[in-house]
Amino acid sequence: MAGNASADAATFDPREGYRVPEGTEMTGLLLSRILSDYRSRALGRLATLRRAYEGDHDVLRLPRKAAYKPDNRLVANYARQIVDSMVGYFLGMPVRVAGDDEEALAWLAEWSRANDVEDLDAELSKVADVYGSAFEVMWRDGGANPRSSVVTPVNCLVIRDDTVEGRILWAVRFWRDDNRFDGRPDAWRGTLYDSAFETPFEWGGADARFGEPVAHGFPDVPVVEYVDNEERQGLFEGVLSLIDAHDRALSEKANDVEYYADAYLKVTGAKLDEKTLRTLRDSRIINLAGTNSDKVVVEFLSKPDADGTQDHLIDRLERLIFTLSMVSDLSSESFDTSSGIAIKYRLQAMNDLAKVKERKFRRSLTRRWRLLFGYAACPVADDAWMGLRATFTANLPSNLLEESQVAGNLSGITSRETQLSVLSCVDDPHEELDRIEGEAESSVTSLAPPRGGQEA
Repeated sequence: MAGNASADAATFDPREGYRVPEGTEMTGLLLSRILSDYRSRALGRLATLRRAYEGDHDVLRLPRKAAYKPDNRLVANYARQIVDSMVGYFLGMPVRVAGDDEEALAWLAEWSRANDVEDLDAELSKVADVYGSAFEVMWRDGGANPRSSVVTPVNCLVIRDDTVEGRILWAVRFWRDDNRFDGRPDAWRGTLYDSAFETPFEWGGADARFGEPVAHGFPDVPVVEYVDNEERQGLFEGVLSLIDAHDRALSEKANDVEYYADAYLKVTGAKLDEKTLRTLRDSRIINLAGTNSDKVVVEFLSKPDADGTQDHLIDRLERLIFTLSMVSDLSSESFDTSSGIAIKYRLQAMNDLAKVKERKFRRSLTRRWRLLFGYAACPVADDAWMGLRATFTANLPSNLLEESQVAGNLSGITSRETQLSVLSCVDDPHEELDRIEGEAESSVTSLAPPRGGQEA
């Protein structure tokens, strides 16, 4: 890890993280500067996005009102709804992987089962939707098998070179050390990954101190970054101000309702004693005997009614939140009576957003496969990943009759595997082909005459 690297060699780009000149060597001072800079530049924003997704919105931290005033703090967590809706739409149907190398597909399927890859992919998608990026860190277990885990950008960053390619030189996974080594009040631990080794380190504000490097067995830095867009912006980040405004408007609406429920009764032209007031409150009957009714006024005090204005603001904010985030409100009543083509038009913006995400996700899957097939203990050829293809299917109500007609029309035009990939009820076209061939062989075997017998 030694080398003469300038502490100011790294530059920060919000779109691509940190970059260093090609040929830079990692030192404790350089790593310390990067971690300190990342903590001051990025962690505040990431914490805000996490709180928004978890429902800890700004309305909960507004100054308290006077004790005699209603003070509701209502949170409509559109941030979570936007993210969860996109995850369900994008990966509610698992990614289907196809290819020509059966040995490679079988080994990848075994790895997928061991790592519960459907849940892994969904979690990577969710984290990327919340923060704008997510990291898959690869490691090996006690049996020397390759494994994967999801790490958020709160605890991980990558460092690239400054070339056009932007190749990842290092990845850093870090976390706060509650044990506080050396008695320092601000102590961190972590792991530095390069193309051959993973090296533990300790950082307490001064130069990072490296431990003993260990070979990780992967052909490159064993970290894959997943992004929604090149700007690495969270899915709801652009509408946070609208969500906060909606929370405030909804809370004030609830305050007004509570205010009207506790309205004051005004009585002028008559003097009421305590006993009469209690009777009025308990019986809710007003009978002021012995008074001049022309001069008696009994009515509730009320403030100006802004109910229509508030409802209009709340509805407009809600529409803007979904329009500008480009994620459809799937719970809207407008979807209940819509035809199939109308639903597709309503989902067009969300589908466009998912297509961009799909291209980014596919590129990350390619890096995952390259790392897996280049792993030291992988029994398959290093370049087997090049023949793999990922198919994404939007999670929409499916019309199997229409799909089967399309699949039938593709007969003689495309391969049988492509035909099967059209059907949403087929999770793995390659496995389905094996089943079809197995059934055909069984059928032939059952129709064959017994050995030594004669056909009728």
